[in-house]
Amino acid sequence: TFIADVKTLTNKPIKYVVDTHYHYDHAFGNQVFGPDVTIIGHDTTRRRLNGPGSLKERTYLTNGTGAIATRFTMLKRQISEATDAQQRAILERQLAIHQQYADEQAKIRPTPPNATLSRDMTLVRGTREIQIRFFGRAHTDGDIVVFLPKERMVATGDMITSALSYTGDAFVEEWPATLEGVLSLDFDTVLPGHGSVFKGKDHIRNLQAYWRDFYQQATSLRKQGVSPEEAAKRIDLTKHAGAIPAAKTPGVDVRGVDRIYDLAANPNAPVR
Repeated sequence: TFIADVKTLTNKPIKYVVDTHYHYDHAFGNQVFGPDVTIIGHDTTRRRLNGPGSLKERTYLTNGTGAIATRFTMLKRQISEATDAQQRAILERQLAIHQQYADEQAKIRPTPPNATLSRDMTLVRGTREIQIRFFGRAHTDGDIVVFLPKERMVATGDMITSALSYTGDAFVEEWPATLEGVLSLDFDTVLPGHGSVFKGKDHIRNLQAYWRDFYQQATSLRKQGVSPEEAAKRIDLTKHAGAIPAAKTPGVDVRGVDRIYDLAANPNAPVR
């Protein structure tokens, strides 16, 4: 578990946890830390986690529980078709891991942050300064980053990942401007929400260009009366593939197009 892993690094107690945003894979473990730990998040993250509604949102149902069910079906089929004993054993171990994950999912109790911010917060502990910053909406409406000025490091949550982030709850139009706020910080090391730690700011600038292009193409197709499903097939971002390998083939996640269309029709459209 995460707490056990931390204990292999230090015997110091966990006193603070930061939810970079409200998605299940970043905040649904809050309950394991107990009431004495300060859990920090944006006001929006607290609101979205304050009740059972987060268990019914599209993000969790499609990427969380829905993904588990799909993976179960696929692994069971592959096991039944496997002719090599070694390969079958590997698949069976994977199935056991997924079963354990599913069992843990059943224990989830969404637990909101108990300390929130609407813009910025700074913690000073000994010689270490920890800045928690909100620059605007991007991957969600509550994305925050953790900036360590002395170490020149920033942890970004899924606003920045090594590849591409989920867009079903996103504000793609605003994403590049929010990233500009991150770029204003003095850092050389980035801990992204998913993927490997990387150096420098070039990847962030590449993401800005990608999101601008995504938004422009989606809104243009909407104005032409193209459905979200068809638009998701037509959008071609392959010119960004040199910097973002995930863009190597045409087409995008329809959930991101749905979101752009929803916000174009209603700027206050709720997440699905």
